[in-house]
Amino acid sequence: MTKPTDELEELQRECLAQFFDFFDASTDLHMWQGLIYEEAKEVLTASTDADRLKECVDLAYVCAGLLTALERSTTEDVEDLREVPDYESITVSAAYEVTSTVLDLVGDDAFDEAFKRVHASNMSKLGEDGNPVRRADGKILKGPNYKPPVLDDLVLRAPTTTLN
Repeated sequence: MTKPTDELEELQRECLAQFFDFFDASTDLHMWQGLIYEEAKEVLTASTDADRLKECVDLAYVCAGLLTALERSTTEDVEDLREVPDYESITVSAAYEVTSTVLDLVGDDAFDEAFKRVHASNMSKLGEDGNPVRRADGKILKGPNYKPPVLDDLVLRAPTTTLN
């Protein structure tokens, strides 16, 4: 299993800090846990290699989002979430496993590039008025200006044949 590099972890931290600052993203830890669950389901239902790569990177993105929310949360928020056993180690483990699996499949450079493209895509989630579109729980939704990431070229140059 390929270990995520310090540079990759720094890239993830920088991207999520930008996302949180730009969108004034929610630090609701339960919402971020729910997003991890949603993204994990999407990984399992992705039908093409490019879709699987996108969903795996989305999952790594929301895991990093939870850790960013945790860093920015109040003591009360963290204490509330601590009722869930091993929440932080489970999240870190999930992000590490997903990242490691994708690194094994497409390589370091392709994962970095995929993460940057997914981040750019996430940064395009704006409404007609230029403001973020939010779900009731605070999740940033795709607005009319959303641009999906294109990852097909990264899958085509992957060192292995499929992401299955």
